[in-house]
Amino acid sequence: MATRAPAAWETRRPLLPELALIAATIAFGSTFKIVQNALIDVTPVAYMFLRFGIAALVLAPFAFRNGWRNREAGAEETSDDFRSFLWAGIAFGTIGWVGYWFQNTGLQHTTTSDSAFITGLFVVFTPVVETVARRRLPNRLV
Repeated sequence: MATRAPAAWETRRPLLPELALIAATIAFGSTFKIVQNALIDVTPVAYMFLRFGIAALVLAPFAFRNGWRNREAGAEETSDDFRSFLWAGIAFGTIGWVGYWFQNTGLQHTTTSDSAFITGLFVVFTPVVETVARRRLPNRLV
């Protein structure tokens, strides 16, 4: 006799994934209004320095401690490893900084819903960029 999987409403936590998605959407959407209100008093660059400066100060102790703890036994870190890591950090940090700067500057000149919609389009544009970069269509599940 074959057993069937329980329907979503028959599980111990019905609709939990859907509720989590709704909560994430609310959190994502609310940040646009919060940032737009904050940009009334400061410039986009000052806001980003405050936002990422505070985040760096809070997370740096964890990052340094974790980096020292996860080093493989007997493996020495070379200056080339550090240099590669530093350049990668600078490159990705610069790209992220420019993206946030454009987004925050745009928030000063448009509505929050337009800004959130344009930002959400990256979900659609990512497979398009992948198609152009790799010169082949993405997986059909994408």
